[in-house]
Amino acid sequence: MKSQGSLHTGGATERQHLSAIWSVIERCTDMAVIGQSP
Repeated sequence: MKSQGSLHTGGATERQHLSAIWSVIERCTDMAVIGQSP
């Protein structure tokens, strides 16, 4: 976490990828919760 300059190029894309995956997971879980609610 200290050397952000060297990890900026790879870390930023990886963080974007993780955030995209998390948004998809949250969307799927939201749909599941909505589908299970009476």
